[in-house]
Amino acid sequence: MGISYEPLTHGPNSFRDGVQFVEDVRTWASAYEAKTMVPDPVNHKVAEETTAILLCNVPSFLKPAGKKAVASLMDERLRRAMLYFSSLPQV
Repeated sequence: MGISYEPLTHGPNSFRDGVQFVEDVRTWASAYEAKTMVPDPVNHKVAEETTAILLCNVPSFLKPAGKKAVASLMDERLRRAMLYFSSLPQV
């Protein structure tokens, strides 16, 4: 597939075992998300349209609650990148 493992801590050929490989990928993914998952109006448009699709069969009066339910399934970084609620009320 042509995937380079150079950016991983123990890559490309120095992995002790599969667990170390997964940990390296997880560390790399977290750093990548922190760098690239930033607030953007395009992300917001995608979030709004996706939420509309998810809630298309929900009665209108329940859609605000449905939108909060959808947002609650996102982690804080994703909500921020999607320009959704900066934080949800703690229950």
